Amino acid sequence: MGNSTAHTAYLRLKSGIEAPASGSIARNGKVIAEQIESQIFVDGWAMLAPGDPEFAADLARRASSVSHDGEAIYAAQVLAAMEAQAFVEPDINALINTAVRLIPPDSSIRRMIEDLRNWHAAEPNWRNTRLRIEQNYGPSKFPGAIHIVPNQALIILALLCGDGDFGCSLIIVNTSGEDTDCNSGNVGCLLGIRGGLRGLDGGRDWRGPINDRMLLSTADGGRSVTDAVNETYAIVNAARALRAEPPLKPKGGARFHFELPGATQGFRAEPGLSLENVAHHSRSGTCSLALRYRRAGRSLMATTPTFEATDDAADRYALSQCPTLYAGQTLSVGLKADAGNATPVTCQVIARSFNPDDVSVNLYGTRKVLQPGEVATLDWRVADTHGAPITDIGVSVTADAIATVYLDWLGWDGAPDVRLSRSAGSGTQWRRAWVKAVDHWHTFVARILLSVARRRTRPAHSGYARVGQLRRERRFEGTNGQGRRPCRTRSGAAPLLCAPSPQGCHCGAGQGA
Repeated sequence: MGNSTAHTAYLRLKSGIEAPASGSIARNGKVIAEQIESQIFVDGWAMLAPGDPEFAADLARRASSVSHDGEAIYAAQVLAAMEAQAFVEPDINALINTAVRLIPPDSSIRRMIEDLRNWHAAEPNWRNTRLRIEQNYGPSKFPGAIHIVPNQALIILALLCGDGDFGCSLIIVNTSGEDTDCNSGNVGCLLGIRGGLRGLDGGRDWRGPINDRMLLSTADGGRSVTDAVNETYAIVNAARALRAEPPLKPKGGARFHFELPGATQGFRAEPGLSLENVAHHSRSGTCSLALRYRRAGRSLMATTPTFEATDDAADRYALSQCPTLYAGQTLSVGLKADAGNATPVTCQVIARSFNPDDVSVNLYGTRKVLQPGEVATLDWRVADTHGAPITDIGVSVTADAIATVYLDWLGWDGAPDVRLSRSAGSGTQWRRAWVKAVDHWHTFVARILLSVARRRTRPAHSGYARVGQLRRERRFEGTNGQGRRPCRTRSGAAPLLCAPSPQGCHCGAGQGA
């Protein structure tokens, strides 16, 4: 019915069919109901139930049944239970034992796991076991685009043959093929829980290149640009809410607080300025981000993204994003100059945006000279960007000698003061400053026409329309300064917000209203 199992379930729900019928074999057929998606999103349920595999499996079952059925639900339960138990149990075989007792003994998932364990015991070479999986549980045996059984088999293979080693297990699951990104994510999550940060130490640098950054392909545009620390606290606080416990809000709820070991929260520094998460030097927490300045006389910046400036989705899922910081909000930065500095240090709040021609520009905020050992808070009401998204925020450091400044926290508050309008130049980044939450989105001749069917709060041709969270106005900015008006030429259709010209409507259908 749909493009995938999840899309099929969405269409069922949209048509009024409630869960679990929306994902059932009876409604959608066995092939559709047993594809991989139930396993992909299972990690969160495990992290909500540390040490409680039964609860994790129950959450996974209930969530999976919205879109899946049969073996897909069993696979989700197995993985959720293993990950939940991994908080308290390091032995891989013990984790498997805990999980398989929660699913029917005659299921294909249970039979596959038992076969894999026997094959692994008889033949430690994972490549040979991989061939046996292909012969007995490969895609030819389980039809559909990406069936759950072959893919969970590769996860179990990596866990058994990798013997709990993070890097080795990921090599196995990646090299084994099938749905490599999803399978690797599940294996990495389980072993990350099991080994903690210590499990990432030694050998490859798993954390440095990532730098805590995360891009979420989510329908919530304000959550799309985030980092591992923020998402960790979101999961922890969700788990606490389930237990009627108050949320954790490090340093008063600051968005960037560096309270987890090694946290950098996406901050990057220019050459001559290095960054390190260190203990102490915080007014209200235990850690801070040390900015070690090593290039006397030059202004150097440390910044973190608030918006994904590139629009290239060729190598990842597309983002439905909007900026996390807007003009008019108040940005606050907590700083401390190291007591051992030989010279004062000048610090300034920095943001980046675009000029009308999409050239990246710096916005300079509050500046302060910090004496050795001085603690300060810098507040800055973010300047108007004329609708362009703010892409980065941070601080600049300038001194006459080697010095260290500690970034304690950074956050913002207050309502934005933003008008989303067409750029005065040739730029197009202004179009990306909001999520296209409208019924239809038309782009041609360098103009955007918005069809807002069923969302009007005034008569169709009154000159008013509500578009997302835009302020309701008669005037929508155009490159020539002219307003847009609803077009009356589309008989029986929702009017378009149209930028009129002397020749008529830019929609090409005739004269504007």
